[in-house]
Amino acid sequence: MGSNPPETAAMEAFFENLLWHLERTSAPGPKLKDPETFNGTKSQYSPWKFALQHSLDTVFDDLNVKHTAQAKLESLKMKGSAQEFFTEFEQLVTLANYDLDDEFVLNILQRNAREDFVRNIYASGNIPTTFAAWKTRLLGLDKYCDMFNVIRHGPSRIPIAPTTQQPNPPPQPQPIPVRRDGTGIIYRGRGQPMDLDCKCIKCGAPKCEKGSCGDAWHIPNRSSPNMQYRHRWEEAEESKGFFEEVRCFVKEDPELFLQQVQGSTPEPSFVEDST
Repeated sequence: MGSNPPETAAMEAFFENLLWHLERTSAPGPKLKDPETFNGTKSQYSPWKFALQHSLDTVFDDLNVKHTAQAKLESLKMKGSAQEFFTEFEQLVTLANYDLDDEFVLNILQRNAREDFVRNIYASGNIPTTFAAWKTRLLGLDKYCDMFNVIRHGPSRIPIAPTTQQPNPPPQPQPIPVRRDGTGIIYRGRGQPMDLDCKCIKCGAPKCEKGSCGDAWHIPNRSSPNMQYRHRWEEAEESKGFFEEVRCFVKEDPELFLQQVQGSTPEPSFVEDST
């Protein structure tokens, strides 16, 4: 028979690959040897129990815990206190199965610690080479930073010298400004009586009432603006007629006018008797 077509060869390769993966995933895991019966003394029981638990942890080690700890270690930042940062940092290093003095771990520590602290250590010229030395330097800088913040933001401890200066007198109340509107009513401010409530010194009636004295101080006794203009116009007409009569009298008899002005003769006939 001839060779298989390309499609058949590809399918056979696919199934062989799938079978290979299934065999790997279904392979049995490591088998723990049967535990031996403990027949030692009481003092030997604790070491035997610890060795048994350690062997169990080694066989059934969870790879997800290791990978999760490695990811958290990369993203851990020194945001709070340095002591809290190092507590969590060392726990993650242990879970990730790293050594604290590995160069890789020291690089992570320098990247995740506070940048100003790391710059200060490098600027000093004395750069640590072990995890313990880095921890000591960073904890010291964090302590000094907290002390500086307390001094900077804390209350002043400088004693206040006594002074003989008299305290400033309390401010005196300012006089309430008097305001007047278009009707002439005065507003003295909140809680003060209005001008309408004032009493007349003649009759004792309020300003808003007509009163018995007939004085124009009372608002009802005042004439409207139209009436005021009318009275002024009538007074102007009367004055005009009076001056016209005086002018005619001067033309008719100047001597008599002078006598009237000087008061040596009785009043002329055109002056009406007031009685």
